[in-house]
Amino acid sequence: PAPPPGHPPAPRLAHLPPKAQTQAHA
Repeated sequence: PAPPPGHPPAPRLAHLPPKAQTQAHA
């Protein structure tokens, strides 16, 4: 799931859209 509000995404996910972040760890 997406990180909590105010929390920066992981560096490896920073260039991906929110939906892609949920797929990155799948």
